Amino acid sequence: MNKYFKRKIKENIRNMPIEAQKDFNKIKEIFPLNKINILGGFTRDSILQVLYGYNFPVNDLDILVETKDFENQTKSFPQENRSRFGGLKFEYKNFSMDFFGLNQIFYLRDNPNLNKNLENVLKGCDLTTSAIGFNLRNNTFHSVHAFRDIYRKEINVNPHDYLKIAPTISRLILHSDKMNFRVGDSGIKYVKENYSSELDKEIKEFLEYKKVGHLFDFVKGKVNEIIL
Repeated sequence: MNKYFKRKIKENIRNMPIEAQKDFNKIKEIFPLNKINILGGFTRDSILQVLYGYNFPVNDLDILVETKDFENQTKSFPQENRSRFGGLKFEYKNFSMDFFGLNQIFYLRDNPNLNKNLENVLKGCDLTTSAIGFNLRNNTFHSVHAFRDIYRKEINVNPHDYLKIAPTISRLILHSDKMNFRVGDSGIKYVKENYSSELDKEIKEFLEYKKVGHLFDFVKGKVNEIIL
């Protein structure tokens, strides 16, 4: 099955907007392919297209390069926009690209005792179904419970002390709805142990930042179903 996943990822890369492909090719010219990993939604959604025939658009690309000298190596790229990961963000028509190195990962930066590597980047992801990466050179997948939950059609939280509660709960609900996955035991546990009505303002602000502020009542309703 993996070969079909790989084909779909490469097909979705070829279908990116031309300007995004140009920047992507520039990244491949600067960094060795074995240091370039496609993380999160782009990889996951490509897999979902194969497994379940989902047809929602794959419209954002998260790229991790395994380097500790990201800032110096990327000086030729526009520096105006920063990604939520701490690296660079490029915006195109109906598409976006986040591009970052190991030193830009907040989870690793806040945990100096952890080795700066792909495995720990994935462990720092908030949701299990986002904790997946695809290496361009080796054509290999790396997963921290992502494949397990994708096959179960379930979504859970990877609990650690550095999670931001409001975004994590919001993303848990939104991703569950988007993928038609049930919220698993660790997701339910996380919501029950961490949600309070005082978080509503932060949840609303996060949804507005993601340009889906109109979904606040939906998210709040799903949270209430979990905690009641």
